[in-house]
Amino acid sequence: MKDVSMSADQSVPPYAIEAINLEKTYKGSGKLPPKQALKGIDLQIPTGSIFGLLGPNGAGKSTFINILSGLVMKTGGAAKIWGHDIETAPRSARAAIGVVPQEINMDPFFTPMEAIIAATKWGSQIMLMEDDIGTVEEGKYADLIGVDGDPLDDIEELMDVDFVMKGGVIYKNEE
Repeated sequence: MKDVSMSADQSVPPYAIEAINLEKTYKGSGKLPPKQALKGIDLQIPTGSIFGLLGPNGAGKSTFINILSGLVMKTGGAAKIWGHDIETAPRSARAAIGVVPQEINMDPFFTPMEAIIAATKWGSQIMLMEDDIGTVEEGKYADLIGVDGDPLDDIEELMDVDFVMKGGVIYKNEE
């Protein structure tokens, strides 16, 4: 198991997010030409700041976020998250960012077990962290939750969590 967090002796980077000449061009298809979604984005978001991306549809906001989170590959330039280059240190970069999708992104036809696997095992694979998280195995990090019923019988049991432990610390314990 590899620790991807910054140690106490490492300094806090000046930028939480940094993009240098970041580009993304989607390939053309059929009669459609290639589409350049990002055209040399230069951006430095200072550590500790609150920042929002605003712009019209098609401006490249989602493409930018998807590149930072590792869901889309850039075609040019560089980006860093908390000082970690997304290309040379992708695990560390992904461990330093969290993305909450704006739409429900689960298949409504998933069984409860498929939904749980999608949120854990598949999620760890998307983040390239399947060696450390995603399944309950010796040597892997695990966060625990407790519910009254069986979520495999009723997935809505996960809406009323009684117990939460993360990193060995109990955050919620309702009896």
